[in-house]
Amino acid sequence: MDMNFASSYTGLKLLLNYIYSQNDKNSIQGIDVTYDEEDGYLQGELFMELFYVEGTDKEYVPAFIPSVPTGVDDLFHTEGMGLADILKAAIEKAMEENNATEASETKAATGDSAPAYLRKGDATVYHTDRDCEYIKGKEVDETTVGEAKKSYPKCRKCGK
Repeated sequence: MDMNFASSYTGLKLLLNYIYSQNDKNSIQGIDVTYDEEDGYLQGELFMELFYVEGTDKEYVPAFIPSVPTGVDDLFHTEGMGLADILKAAIEKAMEENNATEASETKAATGDSAPAYLRKGDATVYHTDRDCEYIKGKEVDETTVGEAKKSYPKCRKCGK
């Protein structure tokens, strides 16, 4: 799949984050970006491959690429919101909708702001389940997953 785009630097980072946040396998084969000094946006083309394995119980679902509204009043960003900003807003909206459909338990259990527990005195791994057999009934230091994973690997027993 080839995509042409005009975007701010932040918009490009959001696009790449959106592509790699998808559960299905994909690969960016190449990206060609130039800076347009006249409008201040990056102009580019992205080459991407999507993968699907036949013979599995997973159904094929076509790739979702957020649509860009047509009929924009101010296409060249002379006043108000330009095309790149509209694309950025569409990607942000799609990411929010995608995140809203995921189970809140899964997000809480895997997010960097989720609680993590370190066994006091001899922590070698961090735990996400307070009832893990290795820390149950023991004194622990509480932190977040984001902070804990900077220094420790995740416990295999409670790392579902």
